[in-house]
Amino acid sequence: MVEAARKYQRIVQHGTQCRSSANIIEGIKKLHEGIIGDVYFGRGIAYKVRGSHGQHQPQPVPDGLDWDAWCGPAPLHAYSSFQQKRWHWIWDFGNGEIGNQGVHQMDILRWGLQRDTHPQTVSAMGTNYMQEKVHQSSAETPGVLSAMLRWADGKFIEFEVRDWYTNAEAGFRDQYPFVQKDFPVGAIFLGSEGTMIFPDYSSYHTFLGSKREPGPSAFEEGSPISNTPHFRNWLKAVRSRRPEDLTAEIVEGHMSSTLCHLANIAYRVDHTLQFDGKSENFPGDEPANALLSRRAREPYAVPNQV
Repeated sequence: MVEAARKYQRIVQHGTQCRSSANIIEGIKKLHEGIIGDVYFGRGIAYKVRGSHGQHQPQPVPDGLDWDAWCGPAPLHAYSSFQQKRWHWIWDFGNGEIGNQGVHQMDILRWGLQRDTHPQTVSAMGTNYMQEKVHQSSAETPGVLSAMLRWADGKFIEFEVRDWYTNAEAGFRDQYPFVQKDFPVGAIFLGSEGTMIFPDYSSYHTFLGSKREPGPSAFEEGSPISNTPHFRNWLKAVRSRRPEDLTAEIVEGHMSSTLCHLANIAYRVDHTLQFDGKSENFPGDEPANALLSRRAREPYAVPNQV
């Protein structure tokens, strides 16, 4: 997608809308200016009580739905409402909570830590116990996942997913309600002089020194999602034809999405990964490399060469 955008000079915006939130832009700017000192660690959480995702029980395809086209390059499965509505939790169609909700917080973490290269080392462990054992669901992706991604300079990101009852963290949900008010979701930064949190899509808070004295912050009632500013930003760039006007240009989407994919691959192969960011593969690791792509189903395959 990045190569195509470059070759055909297209304006492509990724859907990480927090990049267009005025308050979050302000918070990241203060983070980069050193409000909490030398930032060395980022942690993201996506805790959402999901309940049972249900079971795959083949059914007739509903009238008006082209199921073959819906499956696209993925294998053609027998239709079920589970497949169509719970696709996030099926490996052939989705990438679990870390790719669904988590990419938004991963993007803030990478942005805050000023990471413009891929991490070198990735590890992840998790379980799908509640869905598989308790709910008897057909969901495949992990309901609980803990991932760590480390760069060459020692800075790293930690990310955690939970899909059932849980405590909150850093005041998320209980003190700082998310737009989906029952779910603790957000990003945390640790620095040499304090901490900063982004508990939703439109606010930040800082806590300075050992006594956690409140520092600069910005909050918008209702913690709205920044869809409208994001669309306006895209339209501005469409008119200007300047990709640099975009707040979330497609390469930013690629870099942040990669973090989610790396975490999932580490979980699926069940060992720590060494990633070569230049070639974007795992040297000598055939099981991990096998998960970097898949054979697409014709006629929906996207050409490898742009």
